[in-house]
Amino acid sequence: GYIQRRSSRDMGNTSSSAPAPAASPRPGSVPEADVYREKAGKHARERDAARDRAQKEKERGDKRAAQKFFDLANQQRDLMVAANKEAARLYFAHYNRGRDIATIDLHGLHVKEAVAYVEAHVARCKRDKIPALTIIVGAGNRSVDGIPKLRPAVEEIMTKYKCSVTVGKPNKGCIFVEFDEKQELHSWFAHCIIM
Repeated sequence: GYIQRRSSRDMGNTSSSAPAPAASPRPGSVPEADVYREKAGKHARERDAARDRAQKEKERGDKRAAQKFFDLANQQRDLMVAANKEAARLYFAHYNRGRDIATIDLHGLHVKEAVAYVEAHVARCKRDKIPALTIIVGAGNRSVDGIPKLRPAVEEIMTKYKCSVTVGKPNKGCIFVEFDEKQELHSWFAHCIIM
């Protein structure tokens, strides 16, 4: 298999009968989800501070105090995970409101969150015999150092499925997936034909 990447000059020629997904609002414009992301960041900082303090107490030889701070770090980690999970749920609900099953928008999600949502959505599409899926990953413009993280992660997980994947269709912020049910029935190996 191979990945088909469409250049910007190819973007206007989308021979698929699937309609282009509607443009998403700018990520970060979901105040209720943003609040949970901010809480997660606060808990991450508090976790790190508690870990540092625990390490210092351990180095001083105070095992009881070290354990107290390790426990606090674990509590903050759990709170961070819960806040991020709620933020992801809210972002996903917001950006996918009104979309049909054939399109999924991952704006606002961290990579691990997006991977989990894609896996669940692909399973749903296959179960419901949906022939194709457009995954909106964004162009990566807001990625750290301008290096997209989401698109490569989604491309990688798609290798587990029997499908054809076209990166940049219907536009550069999307991945278009076509499921090949006939091939799936005749093959023992799960792989992806990435065009």
